[in-house]
Amino acid sequence: RRTSRLPVPALRARRVAMYLAHVALGWQLERVGHAFGVNRQTASNAATRIEDAREHEALNQLLEELEDAIHAVVDAPPPDLSGLGEVA
Repeated sequence: RRTSRLPVPALRARRVAMYLAHVALGWQLERVGHAFGVNRQTASNAATRIEDAREHEALNQLLEELEDAIHAVVDAPPPDLSGLGEVA
């Protein structure tokens, strides 16, 4: 909840995060907007900008790696914590 605009690098990172939430996690744009504190149209705009930027090979490769990492974490089975004893 800022009153000033984000610096450009932070804005780009936020757009990428919104894009990945939509594409890699399969979230509806309404949910993405809610999670990031913006409206659906702003989330849609961010996703569209990143999708359009995928024509740049280096960015496309980075996004593929990030999507793979997200899937590896989300799809992984939960860790076996039975040997840790009681958790406070």
